[in-house]
Amino acid sequence: MPFVPDATELSPNQTRILAAYDNLLDPEAIPQKSLIVWNLLTGEKKEIGRVAANEYLSEWHGPNVLGGASNFNLRWTDLNCVEVYVYQDEIEANRNLPEYNPDRKRFKEIRSFCF
Repeated sequence: MPFVPDATELSPNQTRILAAYDNLLDPEAIPQKSLIVWNLLTGEKKEIGRVAANEYLSEWHGPNVLGGASNFNLRWTDLNCVEVYVYQDEIEANRNLPEYNPDRKRFKEIRSFCF
């Protein structure tokens, strides 16, 4: 893999890897905020989806997080579909709370991607 993924999940039949890229440490890199499936038998790769610029694939995402991003939730639902947790920045009202941390993102939804 030319880019080191931030998180991976092996398929149920162990022939593919789902790789999630947030690329906080190299924002100019491609792919960015994307999900790629790597076929371990053929070496083929296929981008199956991206999240928006204001969304994240990890709950913790920021310059103070080791590796730039952590706590990914990726899951194969069958051999051709995956589910991922998508996060977003905290709402403005909660930014004044004592426990607020700008590196922690708020859960938005579970999103499915099929290929």
